[in-house]
Amino acid sequence: MRQLVYFLIVFYIFSSCQQPNDPSPNSDTVSKVVGEYIYRVISGNNQKGAAGQYLKEPIKIVVTDLQGQIIRKNLELELSDESGELSNYSSYYEDTLNIKWKLGCLDTEQKILIKDPNVCGIAKSGCIEVNIFNVTASASEEISEGWYSPCRVDDVYYYNYFLFNDNRIAIEVNKQLISTSDPISSTWEYATLPFQYENGRYNMLSSGEIFYADYSDVAISSKDGKSWKIINIPFYSGNYTDIDITNNGTYFIVGDNYSSIYSSKDASNWTEYLDIWDITGGSSNNPQAITIEGNKVYVLVNNKRVIEIDASNGDTAIHEFNSGYWSSNTSLPNFYFEASGSELFLMSKYSTNSVIVLNLNNDIATTFTVSGSSNRLVKSGGEISVLSNSSIVKTWNGANFDSKSYPLPGEESYYRYFSYGLFNGSLIAVDGSGKLYYYIEN
Repeated sequence: MRQLVYFLIVFYIFSSCQQPNDPSPNSDTVSKVVGEYIYRVISGNNQKGAAGQYLKEPIKIVVTDLQGQIIRKNLELELSDESGELSNYSSYYEDTLNIKWKLGCLDTEQKILIKDPNVCGIAKSGCIEVNIFNVTASASEEISEGWYSPCRVDDVYYYNYFLFNDNRIAIEVNKQLISTSDPISSTWEYATLPFQYENGRYNMLSSGEIFYADYSDVAISSKDGKSWKIINIPFYSGNYTDIDITNNGTYFIVGDNYSSIYSSKDASNWTEYLDIWDITGGSSNNPQAITIEGNKVYVLVNNKRVIEIDASNGDTAIHEFNSGYWSSNTSLPNFYFEASGSELFLMSKYSTNSVIVLNLNNDIATTFTVSGSSNRLVKSGGEISVLSNSSIVKTWNGANFDSKSYPLPGEESYYRYFSYGLFNGSLIAVDGSGKLYYYIEN
């Protein structure tokens, strides 16, 4: 189906009513007399830009009658590359139609066909639809600094989950996982969840695999995002579990109100690795979160303790924190929990305006307040950051969190909602329709 964009425009009064000549092929202007009207592109034609990014200059269109008087009409704008996008910033009271054009990713040479469905003065009777002219652009330049929108061939009008880490970005829509490991080249993989219903939650592992669990079904995706496989776990329900994988390919899983930590090489055949109650001498019995850095496994347990496991040699250690505060009774999966060197970072999903930094060298917990709402703790590009529902990233500098502001993604952004993430240290965002944006920094 052709993509049509309709705009109501108010046209510019010209001092001269002379009929213009047709433009040269390299001109940034276009003009044509059709019936009783003069149609003009006064700037923005024949630009060069990058696929997936907006052209630097808007397309400016004005129209008059043959006497140079303002005419109000409805025009149709049709993209030759339907993976592109048009945004209109003109208001009803402006004389010039300003169109922002994000180039598509399918064709190098692209066009906008300007059509008027109601041209009078050329038919024997009444008014007819006429193709007026083409506005052209070339997607021949390299991607420049700013927001880039990777192309997908499918149309997604909503999404349920937005998942990301440094290996993969995924959007889940109606049991289908749409994912990529390279948003610049826009190579997307599609995999459908192998269950009749979808009532659970998703967790992306550091390997790029995605773990799905509900009360009765559990599955894990392949690392390339092309398929799912149904797996078994050593718990009654998968809905209250947390799982991750080490660099040497060992999965570790914990379950709410289960004292055992389990490991596996295939995510289906599990062996008890250790018992929390036994290793803490009866001081703790309930896991609250798990995170893995390399082959180091860290399990947060109740009563302010962390179990540290070196999966490469089997060594274990217990860290007991007397400072700081977090609920001892909060169960899985209600914490953001990340590791970086000798520090662990903890944020409650129900109180996201503070981060607790756990120093493993001295077992001291320090609380830092972070501004914003709906914050999320993320590790990307080797750094710990806090994301919110705005385009501000707060990154740990070893002593506090530094803030950096980014422009909003896309055009007309003040009227759209975005969820933010990080991919190898670069800011990414997805809007309510599932469209992905990736910020390029030089």
